[in-house]
Amino acid sequence: MFALIASLVLMPLSIVLGHRNGVFDQGPILSTTDPISPRQKAQLHEVADLMLDIYQTLVDMRYLDPVGVIQGPHNMTDLEPQFEELGIDPSIRYLYSILPYVDTDAAGNSDFLFEGEFTDFRDPDQVDQARDPFYASPSNSNFDDEDGPNMRPWYTPLSQLGNHGSVIVYDARRHLIWIIDQESWSTTDLALQDVEPKEVETANQNSFEHIPSRPAGDVLKDIVQWYRNLDILPGGGENSWQEWDHNETPLRDLYTANGWPDRFDADAFEINQARAFSRYLAQDFADRPINEVMRLNEVIERYKKWIETQTENLGYTTTKESEWAIRSRIWCMELDLTNFEEDLIAAEQKVKQLCPENVCLPPQEWPLWELQAVTERLESLKADLTTAESGFEVDPYEGQDLDEWKEDVLFRQKQHHLAKRKIAVYQKAYEAAREDAERLCPGQTFESVTGLGEMVWFGRTKEELRLVLTRTQREVELTREWLAQLPDDVPEARSDIESTIESLEMEVQYLEETLRE
Repeated sequence: MFALIASLVLMPLSIVLGHRNGVFDQGPILSTTDPISPRQKAQLHEVADLMLDIYQTLVDMRYLDPVGVIQGPHNMTDLEPQFEELGIDPSIRYLYSILPYVDTDAAGNSDFLFEGEFTDFRDPDQVDQARDPFYASPSNSNFDDEDGPNMRPWYTPLSQLGNHGSVIVYDARRHLIWIIDQESWSTTDLALQDVEPKEVETANQNSFEHIPSRPAGDVLKDIVQWYRNLDILPGGGENSWQEWDHNETPLRDLYTANGWPDRFDADAFEINQARAFSRYLAQDFADRPINEVMRLNEVIERYKKWIETQTENLGYTTTKESEWAIRSRIWCMELDLTNFEEDLIAAEQKVKQLCPENVCLPPQEWPLWELQAVTERLESLKADLTTAESGFEVDPYEGQDLDEWKEDVLFRQKQHHLAKRKIAVYQKAYEAAREDAERLCPGQTFESVTGLGEMVWFGRTKEELRLVLTRTQREVELTREWLAQLPDDVPEARSDIESTIESLEMEVQYLEETLRE
């Protein structure tokens, strides 16, 4: 049996997910749908169909892998006791059984509209959270209470909150939708930005009834159109890193350049997206000297303000111990400030050397830097894939729960599938970048123009480590001198400085050992 389960790793992911998530399950959806009128059922199907249109649009935009979009119907029988306990209306139960869901592990992304996230009501935890989608934690079950709930039994979110983003909330009785931002407690529906909220008619501070809403079908159709018009973009949330980070990759320009929406070359988009993100990495690396000067200036200003504040606090001390604690704090800050000011001088010299006229990456070198960034990204992805493949277990370890092991095998298969797709994209991006570099910079390499074998983001050279060692040794001596000046009857202040000396001595030991390696 174990060998059969392990073979999931080798099966096409669409087959594995289809069986696992019930796409092929045409059995009973719920034990009863009698309370739902034909008209309301048609409205519920409209919501499910339009949510699928939204997800399909995101598939078309190459934001979601299609195997991660799981269409209904789903057999929700096991969740009926939970539905009963939570008092969820039959219309919402039925909707949960027909909605499409995004398996974010397989789809590759989890961020959804306006920094929210996709939701999946096959998950009991998400069913629970759907009763309090804004994390209001009401203390009273009475809807008219000042701290009452805001989700009627016939309401449901169609998305999750994410980190202080927006939630799509559906009212199945009135067939209305709100899109509500948690922090501003106002609508983020683009069609309602000029609509004033209604007067609040309840004492319930958690109520959102006053926030503008509109017919559900109109909202969901508009969301599709917003994506098509690029009024909104995929990604951009807390979990959208790298290629889907709106600050790092010019997604709107990339979509437009590649023919979105009607003449969209999706393969070319993905290649250009990989190259654009690689250019961001190259620019970010090249700009480090300038960014370091900016960082040090900010740190120095912050330390000066801290020292000024602590100096003022000296006038309010009431004990000798507190006075010397503040004096020690000021002394340590001043020592740090001296170090930062020395670092700033060195950083400014580095900018003059590497970034004449504040240009760290000359235009003529762009193809070489991009090729280097794409190369390193591709190598990193391949290394991650190798690591993932080596982690596949043929059998569960002793004592491991079999269902847990099956879930782990399936999760690894999903990640394996996504990794292989991304590697294929970056391989094509590498080939295109290499062709440009050979054409535009014949006979040159990244190393020949920069003196660097790779973009080393972290770590220091031996020379830099020696400078740090010398500084740290000096700090040890200066801190010992300061300790000698402290009165004997301020034990807490003396103990703090002794701890500082101990930490500095450990750092000296670490640096000496590192330099000997």
